[in-house]
Amino acid sequence: MGSLAAMLVLAQLDMCTGHCTEFDIHLRAARDLMRLYWERPAQIGFVEQRLIWLDLMSSTTSSRRPAFDLEETIEYLTRAGLQKSPSLAFPCSSEIFVTLASAIHYHKSHVGSNDDKAASLLKAYEFCRTLRYYVVPQTVSQKEKSLTECYRNGALLFINGLFERPSRSEETKEAIDIILRHVDALTSIDPKQNFLLWPLY
Repeated sequence: MGSLAAMLVLAQLDMCTGHCTEFDIHLRAARDLMRLYWERPAQIGFVEQRLIWLDLMSSTTSSRRPAFDLEETIEYLTRAGLQKSPSLAFPCSSEIFVTLASAIHYHKSHVGSNDDKAASLLKAYEFCRTLRYYVVPQTVSQKEKSLTECYRNGALLFINGLFERPSRSEETKEAIDIILRHVDALTSIDPKQNFLLWPLY
């Protein structure tokens, strides 16, 4: 655990200082450590979850592929027991996170391929449909609901841009309005919450 925690701290420092090469090195080292101890029955905790989150979020703003395979990401989430609501490490529900991860992995594995553009747009439509019809559980707090809605709509905007889906101005405006409305709600609850809001960046 100590080694993983050190890798997490280093990766977060790399992200803050813009050291992209070192960031990737530290994430891949953490991934290899997690694979080494994969068979241990210990619960996947905050450090492991946060490393997976950092890995995916950084790949949304760069050309790098995530260090963790999609199957690993899903398995870690399952073992961590994350279901519908956010955790300290994941500011959104696992269902939204997995949908975003699936879209990123699909796109990065098909960039430059000879795949039919229509096939890629169909996959993008499926990802967006999952997000559009996702319903925030009634049992979560207002803070969790606002965080989840920010990520759900942020993921919609990101996937539309990633796959260059035909312009949907009304859908885009609606998603942006929802994000800003929930950002205001979060700020009124806790002004420090903005650092969790990847969709703002």
